[in-house]
Amino acid sequence: MEQLLDILLVRLCSKGLVPIDVPRVIIDVMHIIGDGGSFTANLVNQQLERLGWQGQVVDDVTFELIVILLENQGTHRVARHSLH
Repeated sequence: MEQLLDILLVRLCSKGLVPIDVPRVIIDVMHIIGDGGSFTANLVNQQLERLGWQGQVVDDVTFELIVILLENQGTHRVARHSLH
């Protein structure tokens, strides 16, 4: 779990966030996906922009890492669907 957090920290900081913002953006993503539905990194970024975050905060990999983190914490269960 610690390695996952380290990877998330590096990925989000490479997008211009400072370390203190990382927990806040993860919490905001948790609130965005908390009510369920279908989400992509682009849809999450749109919602994050509405909350005041600048630019493309999450990419596909970062979004997946946040989802894994939330699932491992037991706070969320996210359904995944394959698109063909």
